[in-house]
Amino acid sequence: LTSVSVLNSGDNYDAINLPNLSIKSPNSGNDAKIQPVISGKLTDIIVDSDTSNFGIKEIVSINVSGGNGTGGTFDPVLVKKSVELLFDARPVSQGGGISTTTPQLSFLKSHNLYDGQQIIYRNETQFTDVGVDGDGNGINDSTLTNNGVYYVKVDNNTTVKLFESLSDYNSGNNANAVSFGQTDKYGGIQKFIIGEELDILSEIKILDSGVFTNRKLIVNPIGINTFNNTINFKNHNFETGDLIEYKFDTTQIGISNQVGLSTTINYYVLKEDEDSFRICNAGIGGTNISNFENKNYVKFTSPGVGYQYFKYPDITATIDFVSVGNTSYTINLTPVVKGGIIDAYLYESGAGYGSEILNFENTPE
Repeated sequence: LTSVSVLNSGDNYDAINLPNLSIKSPNSGNDAKIQPVISGKLTDIIVDSDTSNFGIKEIVSINVSGGNGTGGTFDPVLVKKSVELLFDARPVSQGGGISTTTPQLSFLKSHNLYDGQQIIYRNETQFTDVGVDGDGNGINDSTLTNNGVYYVKVDNNTTVKLFESLSDYNSGNNANAVSFGQTDKYGGIQKFIIGEELDILSEIKILDSGVFTNRKLIVNPIGINTFNNTINFKNHNFETGDLIEYKFDTTQIGISNQVGLSTTINYYVLKEDEDSFRICNAGIGGTNISNFENKNYVKFTSPGVGYQYFKYPDITATIDFVSVGNTSYTINLTPVVKGGIIDAYLYESGAGYGSEILNFENTPE
């Protein structure tokens, strides 16, 4: 095959997880390989369960980037909700979250708590309440109080110490923290509930869907011209000023004054014609525009080995907010972009297509 044309773009294709396109060889040859280019609109931004456990004080921004996108306006929806924090009530020695050597309790996921925050113990399992070693002799003589209030000191993103009163917490003495003794009588997935209802991110409404494109050009080393410093591919369809990333399969393209073309920075495209382009170092995140403005393109010294990839940055979504504990967070969200196939790259031409018989003439009897 020499080329592929898109006659009907279709619709509702996933622009982030691209469909696989190939043309099977009819004569047991090598299959042709095609990379689709999908452009579409943002249809959803999924808020995962970890993000919905944060108590939010202020939304700073919501950002969808990559895919050389344009447009996009979003509105966060907050709802009042009691947050549940689950933990495995077995001892650490049995794979649970109760430490019998230090006064610590670990949750199954990040708790997003802050020092001094009030939480409520809730045991809705068939197991007994978590035992407490009040005398410090390693033997439990009481239990956590079901529906009882406790105050936390944060040790890390999953582990806390518990205090039975605010005065015990304010003392700053870890000896006042709740200790857990040895026992095999408790277990199950139990929980704490945040004492007050918090503003939780429920969903993100899309006011303007924008337009985002997944374009990835796959080039064999023969397409890397070290004399003209160009990337050659028929109908590459990149435009001057496009911001792209670079990846490679086996060995990266060699460049002067460096081991190889970097996969950690961005590049701006300098289009030579429909079938070739050069690239300019744009730094991390495309923050360096001077090379592009001065047409200071990258000089190649070797074509690399294996497929060389030139692509639009991945389409990603993030939210920046301040939690009720006055901590700033940037959390990843999951964007969903659906659209049509606007272009297709034939990066392996395959073999065994068509007929090898030329000027065949069948004379009728």
